[in-house]
Amino acid sequence: MPMPYSFSRMLIAVVFLVVVVAALGSVLLRQRKRLDALLAEFGGGPRIRSDHITSLRSAMQRRQKEYDVVVKQRDLRLVAIAATPLGIQLYDSEGAVVVSNDAAQRLLGSSGVALRERVGELVKHTRDTGAEVDERVLTSRPAERLTRVVVRPVGDREGVVVALVDGTKSRRIEKVRRDFIANASHELKTPIGALRVLVEALVATSDAATQSALVERLLSEVVRMSTLVDDVLDLARVESDVDEDAFERTSVAEVVQESLTGLLGESARYGVRIDVAGIDPDLWVCGDRRQLVSAITNLMDNAVKYTAAASRHVPVSVRAELHGDVVTIAVADAGIGIPQRHVDRIFERFYRVDRARSRETGGTGLGLAIVRHVALNHGGRVSVESLPGEGSTFRIELNQGGPCSEY
Repeated sequence: MPMPYSFSRMLIAVVFLVVVVAALGSVLLRQRKRLDALLAEFGGGPRIRSDHITSLRSAMQRRQKEYDVVVKQRDLRLVAIAATPLGIQLYDSEGAVVVSNDAAQRLLGSSGVALRERVGELVKHTRDTGAEVDERVLTSRPAERLTRVVVRPVGDREGVVVALVDGTKSRRIEKVRRDFIANASHELKTPIGALRVLVEALVATSDAATQSALVERLLSEVVRMSTLVDDVLDLARVESDVDEDAFERTSVAEVVQESLTGLLGESARYGVRIDVAGIDPDLWVCGDRRQLVSAITNLMDNAVKYTAAASRHVPVSVRAELHGDVVTIAVADAGIGIPQRHVDRIFERFYRVDRARSRETGGTGLGLAIVRHVALNHGGRVSVESLPGEGSTFRIELNQGGPCSEY
């Protein structure tokens, strides 16, 4: 009995499917054998086992962790380079810049073409020779600037690292120091020379009246020299780093009264009264009491001497007021005043408007420099208004803020 047509078609389809599956299985078997052969050739064993896959995964994870550590360290180095105040540049073996931090950009940008050209020359020299270079480059445009340039090779001619250090401030400070020493030496030389002459004259004479006069002059020169040394030491103290641990809530009235007490003899000698009435006893500033007393004393001392020089019987006035959170201490005199051409320079060290008068009054030329630095140390400022022939008013402005403002 013949098979139905539909059944025969189904049987053919099944046979065809079996043949296709067998063929695919044969292909897959051959591919598996080839893969096993490759693994065997590279030490992977005859078959891929689950332990091999686990081992491979662990190795890849270790490599990933190592890579992550390297990337993190690289990023930290880049952050450190970017944050350092030194200018840092890194050049590759071809001389191209691969790293340049903000400090380097600022220095190279503010020093004109001359510095950039010189850095390029030094980088080329180090690339060619492998030698380290340490050079100070002085440029004058757009403004005078001193830059220390240190160039070092990286590895075996793999690149070059450049460090740029701005030495402009240090150079200016060194110049100020040299000028200060020269001026101080000159100022000390004058009384020392006078002392020598006076001592020689005293030894050479036997006249009692002459000896008495010479002794008085000797005493005057000793006092002058002692005052100069004291002022130099005071200036050195106020120019040093600010010690905020010494700051305390300080009564302005007490500071002014302490300054007045120290000047009572001077005031009586010159016949000039100092009026400190009306200062609020509750008014305070945050600061170093010793420095504040030094500043106010210097202003009051100058006011007394220059009022006496004008031969006016007008008291020196000291006032203190609070405006917002700023305390203003004003010292006004009716003295000879200051010509306008000198006003901008009177706070410089050893600057004197009238050297002859300064010698007569025993001035050292350091008092107003001390006042200025005390004001700066307290985050404030000092100013002056003056009219020749009418007098001067000096003002110190100090904030009530600072390390003791919360008390």
